[in-house]
Amino acid sequence: MQCIIEGISHNGEGVARIQGKAVFVPFTLPGEKVTIKIKADKKRYARAELVHIDEPSPDRIKPICPHYYSCGGCAYQHVTYKRQLELKRQTVADNILRIAKIVTDINPVVGMEYPWQYRNKVTWHVGGGPGKKPFLGYYQGGSHTIIPIKQCNLISDKMQQVTDLLQSMLNDLPVTKRTSMVIREARAENQIMLVLYNLEGEIAPNHIKTLSNLVDSIYTVNNNKEKHLLGLKYLSPHIGNTKYMLSPQAFFQVNNEQTEKLINIIKSYANLNDSEQILDAFCGIGSIALNLAPYAAKVTGVESFAPAIRDARMNAEENHQENCQFICGPCETVLPQLDINYDIAILDPPRSGCKPETITSVVKKEPGKIIYVSCNPGTLARDLAVFAEHGYLSSEVQPVDMFPQTYHVETVVLMSKE
Repeated sequence: MQCIIEGISHNGEGVARIQGKAVFVPFTLPGEKVTIKIKADKKRYARAELVHIDEPSPDRIKPICPHYYSCGGCAYQHVTYKRQLELKRQTVADNILRIAKIVTDINPVVGMEYPWQYRNKVTWHVGGGPGKKPFLGYYQGGSHTIIPIKQCNLISDKMQQVTDLLQSMLNDLPVTKRTSMVIREARAENQIMLVLYNLEGEIAPNHIKTLSNLVDSIYTVNNNKEKHLLGLKYLSPHIGNTKYMLSPQAFFQVNNEQTEKLINIIKSYANLNDSEQILDAFCGIGSIALNLAPYAAKVTGVESFAPAIRDARMNAEENHQENCQFICGPCETVLPQLDINYDIAILDPPRSGCKPETITSVVKKEPGKIIYVSCNPGTLARDLAVFAEHGYLSSEVQPVDMFPQTYHVETVVLMSKE
């Protein structure tokens, strides 16, 4: 069956229209004429596989990764980087218009000069099964099948060296089908942390010694219990002038270069003058709060993950920020009980967005500005519609490409009271 790709979906698939039904075709671009085979025909949409590209887009390029068409990690390696940014901007615009019914300008996406080897964290899964040679890999696209990956172009050379070493040691390590291996890097500081999840037993001292040739810290985690085996207890990356102490399971944006740009956008939107009270909801280890604290009167961070709050408090002390307080608990529970007023509310929720109780609590305080940071255009648009019902209108929408070669996009939105 032949069709023309008319648009792009939120997860980077081309969208064709056949007999009025949306048909999703991976690895295609708007404007291309392609031959497809229907794989799943649902009542309201269909999914297809690409058979042949009959008329390619001028923006199509050859992926540099040999695993690209089977690995589920990337979605845009077949697209020029300039076009990737345009597609991500369109995705944000389409969601805000379709879901929130908001007509607003979307700024061009802030991209990277070199959109490769940017990740500071990678998670390898162990595949192979009983009686088979174990290997490290990623999940195949749209499945829970682990496929072997020899090299990933999104991680640094040093992280790749650690990966190669782990692969060579797999037969000697107590791995199971539930084992995953996380490599974290503070690149400017030349630090590598290895976190091994769900091992079947202890690592032999000689294996720890071998790993210590390339890594500065080793942890194991079983049943969410951390055990420190070697070296540094924390990574210490910097964003701008702020130093962070990062524990093995704490969330941290995977792209340091773009995180600094994102925080500078937030600073610009906040436009602080040393007198503001700031709420940083879903604060994590304080990456936003601690960058704004030097220019504000007080910052209150709220986060449900207890180890992150521990890190945030330690980071405030490390950076001599005495005007920060961090509260542990779900935002939808803490914020309704929070007996403080704030001039600016910053929200950086997970992909699921904000729960209604969180939004209701924030708008009741009537902050002059709300700055919403989102990694999911769909839930962002849903929540912007709710804020608009309360009189908060979006005046600036700035996407940031935190995840080149993938369909993901981070977006910062400035809202003000109508």
